[in-house]
Amino acid sequence: MGIITYSNLSVYHYRKRKDIRTMVIYAVWIEVDKGEFDYVRETNNNSWNDSSPVKLFDTKEAAREEADRWNTGEVVEYVRQQPTT
Repeated sequence: MGIITYSNLSVYHYRKRKDIRTMVIYAVWIEVDKGEFDYVRETNNNSWNDSSPVKLFDTKEAAREEADRWNTGEVVEYVRQQPTT
């Protein structure tokens, strides 16, 4: 990329966006046990396991409401990459 300038950086990111679209949604990250972290997941009968899908939110506000239900809940960006054709 050579010398990094604002203009070069913009062109680089534009080219990357053409190759891969990123869709930012939000999730909640919690400390399940001391030193053990996980995303809040979709529940089945009030419990989940490692194969349960991550509970995702379209807005940061909705994720914040869920995070407030947990003592250690933090809103994080959950990025999905979707290749373009």
